[in-house]
Amino acid sequence: KTTLHAPLFCLFVCFLKLIATICNKFKFPSWESQHLNSTSSDSLVFVQMINKPRINRDEPTTWNNDWPPLEGAGIVGALPVFTRQALLNRQNPNVYKAFSHIMGREDLMVSHDRLGLFRPLRNKDNRLVKSRRQKWKTAYSLHWDLNPWRHTLEDDFVMVQGTREAQQSVKQLKYIDPGDFFLENNEIGLQSEKQVNTQGMLNLADNLEEDGGFHLVVGFHKHLASWSRTTRNVIAPYFMDKNFVPIHGKDPMYGQPQRVPMRAGSLLIWDQRVAHGSRPNNSTRARYVQFVKMFPAMDLSTERAMYRGQLIKDKVEQAGVQLTELGKKLFALKPWT
Repeated sequence: KTTLHAPLFCLFVCFLKLIATICNKFKFPSWESQHLNSTSSDSLVFVQMINKPRINRDEPTTWNNDWPPLEGAGIVGALPVFTRQALLNRQNPNVYKAFSHIMGREDLMVSHDRLGLFRPLRNKDNRLVKSRRQKWKTAYSLHWDLNPWRHTLEDDFVMVQGTREAQQSVKQLKYIDPGDFFLENNEIGLQSEKQVNTQGMLNLADNLEEDGGFHLVVGFHKHLASWSRTTRNVIAPYFMDKNFVPIHGKDPMYGQPQRVPMRAGSLLIWDQRVAHGSRPNNSTRARYVQFVKMFPAMDLSTERAMYRGQLIKDKVEQAGVQLTELGKKLFALKPWT
């Protein structure tokens, strides 16, 4: 049974090494290339869907035009993505097996999250393009997709009350706005509930050191409570009702991140309490990722299950996706028992 005595990141790297050894020995790809290409293509198709046809997916010189929100973070738009391949990846049995192994349980639900497209700052001749540096460069960042104070400070009445109110808000979600999926992803409750909370990222193209990309402060989940207590009266007041918390650039934590270059088809899973983020893409290659998270299946109220299920069914139908039996369970359209 998986425990949290060691960082989930380190545990999963070992698991990936085992998978890689098996794949190399039998020449069996860890992720079929057509799935990677389809998802990478989805990123630019999605850009075109929400931003007029001034962007040519095959011509990077047009990527300055009408780019979606959150470009400074390398995120493609502010809403979850329900393209065909993104949905298929969420029900992929190998992705499910990896999360199930890490979390030590089978009854899981999958998140509906975004795609990442980090545009390259250099052209094909490896020359730094000034206009790209000004418009395309993403932030060197660290953050949490949770509220660290509300999660850890259980002797603080204000924080506990805030967590209870947030949990109640999640229970009453009606999913009129697809962004409601982010709220259910990031409200993870109290630390004493001892729930294993993970996040994940599917890498869609080889991501080398110079390409920018994911980094994290390995093992920081062990220090989250003490950090939260130290900053309770200084930083917390600005984030009382937030479940996304950026870390100030002068925090000593910025001297600690471990960069994680990844092969195409790699799936990285980390403990949600670990500070993480990305570095700018200072290369000639675009970086493509799909964010994915799985969490224990919840007992949804009849009303919430109806609203959530109807939105997902509509998106699945629009994308022309046939859900598998596993997919129906992961999408919470069918019970595990």
